[in-house]
Amino acid sequence: MKNFTTWPTIMNNTPSNLAFPSAPQEKNPFTDYGNVANRAWLKASLENGMITDKKYIEELQTYPLEERKLGDFYGEKKEEQIAFNNELLVNEEILSTKQWVEELFQWKLSKVNWKPLADHSLGVAAILTYYQQSKDNILIWLLHDVIEDVEQWEEKLIQKWYAPEIIAKIKELSEDKTLSRKERKSTYIKHLQNASSDIKTISAADKIYNIRSFIDQYILEQENLREKFNAGKQDQLEYLQKYLVALKNNFDAPIAKELEYLIERFFRIVK
Repeated sequence: MKNFTTWPTIMNNTPSNLAFPSAPQEKNPFTDYGNVANRAWLKASLENGMITDKKYIEELQTYPLEERKLGDFYGEKKEEQIAFNNELLVNEEILSTKQWVEELFQWKLSKVNWKPLADHSLGVAAILTYYQQSKDNILIWLLHDVIEDVEQWEEKLIQKWYAPEIIAKIKELSEDKTLSRKERKSTYIKHLQNASSDIKTISAADKIYNIRSFIDQYILEQENLREKFNAGKQDQLEYLQKYLVALKNNFDAPIAKELEYLIERFFRIVK
């Protein structure tokens, strides 16, 4: 699991006589040593069991709204994005696929945080890159939502020279939309139990992204988000329990450990 207590500590050493006296100084927690150190200490205290999630969130509420909007996983996302950017520089197939996905989803928004849907696809791809996944695994993830958005998607993927093995795994990763939600989830759990490590890794990265998004939104909205979530809370908690059991069957990769930590934290927040 990653080191959740690593935060940037850039100091602003600009001489005061060079600043414009009348210009207000914008406050940024990641260029202000005191806030960075305090937030890192809070997060470390949470992970080591020294404070509860409730106390942690109460402390974060004392931060200005703009600082809270940066999210609780700033450090992790920064490391992952650096890894993904480096991969894009050397892998033309991943770069062209990324550009295609961005074009497809440019007008679609996530229901979780109302950000561009492509953010989700690219964020998960960055997690996979950080965990040193293969080019094929990154492509499989980037392309799996294409099934829902492109007519005759299989024919078009073949025309774009994606390998048959990649297309087969895209099908394996996707849920059958002809089934009810309950049937889809049950079928997916049964399949995940004995799925390949590649499929489990991609699925775990997707869940990591989604749970981080929920936690970040909860820190901002708290009770408003709790009320929205409560309608299906019990079903979601039961599903995540079954999901984690299926994922961990013959699969003990570091990405599974990170997801388990996040699910445990998710449970503490919503209960």
